[in-house]
Amino acid sequence: RVTIKAVRSAFVDRLEREYFDLVIIGGGITGAAVARDAAFRGLKTVILEKDDFASGTSGKSSRMIHGGLRYLEQLRFALVRESLRERAILLRIAPHMVQTRAFLLPFIKGLSQSPAKLCLGLFLYDLLSSPWGLDHFTWLSRNTLARCAPSLRREGAYGAAVYRDCTVDDARLTLSTVLSGVQRGLLAMNHAPVMDFIKERGQAVGVVVRDDVTGRSFSLRGRALLAAAGPWTNEVTQMEGTIKDPLVRVSKGVHLLVPLDCLNAGYVPVLNSPEDRRHIYIIPWQNYALLGTTDTYFDGDPDALRVTRAEVDYLLGTVNRYFPKLRLRAESVRGATAGLRPLVHQAGSRETLSSREHRLIQTGSGVFFLYGGKLTSHRLMAREAVDRICAFLVSGGTLCFTPWKRLDNVPGLDVDEFLEKLGKVRSGTGSPDRRSLLHLVRTYGGRACEVLNMANQECEKIHPDFNVLWAEIEYAATREMACSLTDFMVRRSHLGYLMDTPDERMVEQIADRMSTLLGWTPRDKDRELDRYWSWDRNMRTFSG
Repeated sequence: RVTIKAVRSAFVDRLEREYFDLVIIGGGITGAAVARDAAFRGLKTVILEKDDFASGTSGKSSRMIHGGLRYLEQLRFALVRESLRERAILLRIAPHMVQTRAFLLPFIKGLSQSPAKLCLGLFLYDLLSSPWGLDHFTWLSRNTLARCAPSLRREGAYGAAVYRDCTVDDARLTLSTVLSGVQRGLLAMNHAPVMDFIKERGQAVGVVVRDDVTGRSFSLRGRALLAAAGPWTNEVTQMEGTIKDPLVRVSKGVHLLVPLDCLNAGYVPVLNSPEDRRHIYIIPWQNYALLGTTDTYFDGDPDALRVTRAEVDYLLGTVNRYFPKLRLRAESVRGATAGLRPLVHQAGSRETLSSREHRLIQTGSGVFFLYGGKLTSHRLMAREAVDRICAFLVSGGTLCFTPWKRLDNVPGLDVDEFLEKLGKVRSGTGSPDRRSLLHLVRTYGGRACEVLNMANQECEKIHPDFNVLWAEIEYAATREMACSLTDFMVRRSHLGYLMDTPDERMVEQIADRMSTLLGWTPRDKDRELDRYWSWDRNMRTFSG
């Protein structure tokens, strides 16, 4: 039986033999987008991720694809318009994943900002989105608002504005971006931290990598090296050795999962925090609401990030001021995540805590560093980086294909049409119900057919409360580079977040299935279970 260690060892042999045009360090959304663009332009590319794809910032964001209303206050009109254009591109290339939603801005005396100011901002937002607008913002009267959000505070409420923006599954978007590049020849490796740079005559010509699955170290060489390490950018610059000053300033963002009770899932409420005037979003997701986010300076170890009780109280306090009937307490929180935003560092400036611009530099040893930016603009950041790398290499195509090439082989149908077609293909005994089919389409796009083919006649759910099928474990392990139990539970299926309380029996069964697929020893399986339950404890508890 072939084991994952044997497969990885053979893959490492191949990486050591080959010489690459571009080596990318970092498997978040930025590195994934650069890898995809480079592969489409014909560059021989490899991407290395120290943990799992989207295990850092790109799997812990607010899951929004948006222009950014708050940037209008800073008069960053170009940044907003750029993001709105990228929003339209993502709606075109990932229609199954990027969902348009109605965002609700309630106006409550003493809590909200001036209605005139916000309506002016929304008018400019609509204007900047032309010709890619989703719809013009509308005004809800006080009575209509009471019907749309019955648990919203009524005292001092005098209406609301509704505008359109988008949400996305950030972790799945990152993985789909990597897999799209793999279809065009990209080589991708997760759980492979870069330990050092290889230099000849002062120029970086490769990297030393450790495969955490096999424990084997190896060297890998390339004509160009690019680091897209997000919050770990400063650590990579220290390894590279020619940059003394920090490139990024890190901002911490926390999100909470709470029950969706009493909230209208048809809207995404946007609340104005009375403490610091920051926008707090309540985004419906599965059977929960995702509350976030915070924005505080962080100066610690990115690998030891935890949610604090003060951050939980800050978010719940804001929500309870607007929705007093909910009476949310820390005990109401199902789970919490903390992510770090890699913001462009400007010495002595606090404005970077709200700036989402990006930078691309090349160091004295020749290594490119791409940092800053946000989820919405990842494709544009990648295009600029690959343009410059192609010029540096004097090779590769000049035309960027990523605005037109769809992710996940999505056919030219809308989601409902594709869902109906998929249902007809798999009608009969043992076929999944409509909710499971919708889950497959939203998760895998055109690759949903591959998951169903792998399921054969067995389309049984892992748990009756969730739409995840047993076949998805095999698909994740064999087609989506899931190497660990946490890879599957957290980023491939999200089951780790969806369980109200830990289901030890279900997790044990999933570990057994993965053991069979990946050839784990009993010790390997025990280690994977220990790591997963450690993640689960950290997700459900707060420090301080």
